[in-house]
Amino acid sequence: MTKRFRHSSTILLAQALCIGLAFSQTHRWSQVQSILGAVTNPADTAGPFTPLNIVLVWGEHDHATGQHEYEKFARGWQPLLAKMHNTTVSLAYYWPTEAQWQAADLVVMYLRTHNCQSNTGTTCTPLAGQTSPIVVDANKFAQMDAFLARGKGLVTMHPGNYPHQMYQDQWADRTGIAWKAGSTTATTTTYREGHLSLSFRKQTNSPILAGLPDTLQFDDEMYFPLFGHPDSVNVLATSNETFQSQTAARTALWTYSPPGKSGRVYGFIMGHLQTSFSDPVFRILLLRGMAWAANDNFNRYRRVVLDSAVYINDATQILTVPKTSRINPDGVIPFEWKGAEWKSDGRRKNALPTDK
Repeated sequence: MTKRFRHSSTILLAQALCIGLAFSQTHRWSQVQSILGAVTNPADTAGPFTPLNIVLVWGEHDHATGQHEYEKFARGWQPLLAKMHNTTVSLAYYWPTEAQWQAADLVVMYLRTHNCQSNTGTTCTPLAGQTSPIVVDANKFAQMDAFLARGKGLVTMHPGNYPHQMYQDQWADRTGIAWKAGSTTATTTTYREGHLSLSFRKQTNSPILAGLPDTLQFDDEMYFPLFGHPDSVNVLATSNETFQSQTAARTALWTYSPPGKSGRVYGFIMGHLQTSFSDPVFRILLLRGMAWAANDNFNRYRRVVLDSAVYINDATQILTVPKTSRINPDGVIPFEWKGAEWKSDGRRKNALPTDK
């Protein structure tokens, strides 16, 4: 082996390790194939579809870089979801307008639903740079109630399930369960970042879980336990977590229909890391939940599962981006990790051997 070849091999190995760290939670291509039904480049198969109006709700960034990237998700997934057949996607800052509530079929909330410095207390001191407090008040809950009464869909993702203490009970009334700041540690939700082993409750026969194995591994964050109406939600996935010295299966994914309303709510705890959104299995769970909440056909959503996604090549054990995401005729910058190994258009600066 020549010195030059050894040097090149070392660089390639370092690149693989760095990208592997960035995408430590992504899944194998064989897993993705199995869940999707071995369709490698799925397109709409049951169209045409009726018009679908989606609103993505985002707020100010409140975590470290690469965590809770609400705006990056919204601005990255707006063009991604707009690639779906007959789909319109708009953005809302902290809360949809009345016109957006009226037009929407699906609202996806990925944000803390307030701009307060603290999640507890009876008052709100806005984040630095914010002049007025933003919280969910009676008027906003009335908009949400009317939306759900019309049979529409709501997805609450990660901190979308972490309401302010001022309205945490009212929030759980609409979403089934949520984070709670209690009067004692025994009645206060906590969290854990790191490796998650999700167990799926296949006995529910939920279409969201079709083709999934009994368990899957992720790197993300859990909130537990969640309070509200746990006996009224349909639990789809759990993670074993220890709370007050008791280890038990804690809810990670769920569906809920508020009493007296025909609307649907999908609760999704994951979403802590920006890189999670590039994992095709993570996407399948999120997109299927969106389809379920909107009472829609998942075939509409399948075409964006692999767009800009990152998966592990079973043969080489190296992370791979599908060709369709690097050849981007729409000129849209994919929602991807933008570290030193990526160009601004989503292509790797230094391609790995299998990245062709």
